[in-house]
Amino acid sequence: MAHRTAHDRQEIPVRRATATALTALTVLGTVAAGTSPASADSGGLDDPWDDVAQFSDSGAAARGLGRAPADITQTWVDHRRNWVVSSIDIQDLERVPETIRIELALVTPDARYAAVATYSDEFVAFSFERNGEQAACEGMRRSLSPDGDYVIFLVPRSCLGEPHTVRFGSRTTRELEGGSQVDDGRRKEPVSRVDEPIRIGKRKLTRG
Repeated sequence: MAHRTAHDRQEIPVRRATATALTALTVLGTVAAGTSPASADSGGLDDPWDDVAQFSDSGAAARGLGRAPADITQTWVDHRRNWVVSSIDIQDLERVPETIRIELALVTPDARYAAVATYSDEFVAFSFERNGEQAACEGMRRSLSPDGDYVIFLVPRSCLGEPHTVRFGSRTTRELEGGSQVDDGRRKEPVSRVDEPIRIGKRKLTRG
């Protein structure tokens, strides 16, 4: 799949999922009647392939790591009638032996939410957060494919307080011995701090 260069990087008003993501959505099943992508407000974002930042436990940073396994290459979100459907593509996900946290941030007028996948070569776990705290989200569906290099989240709008609009961002944090690697899916340059907040887009996706 072709990806945009850094100077072409922009949020795309209407975006289709990758072929692998569409396959995953099919496996997960039809999310709801009358919620096809045509009835949703969509946003997609390509991210450079070489903007992962590496930090040591002492805080020192080595930037521009090339095609590191933590590198987000694309984030795509559909705000449908009953669901927020998203996919995050990650470079060489199957090559991650350490733990990696993959986070989709969803910001509504009332709160900040996160759908999270935590993955290593030994396990995968999923969670949901509201304003930085663990929260329940009954009915959330998800799929992670190491060989397909993506994670899918289907978040019921009821878990987000039935918002009229959402904004989004994404981040990966890969734990290493003696440090970590971080990539923000909305920044064309590497992050400067390991705890730098996820950048959230200004564009609001309206419910389909």
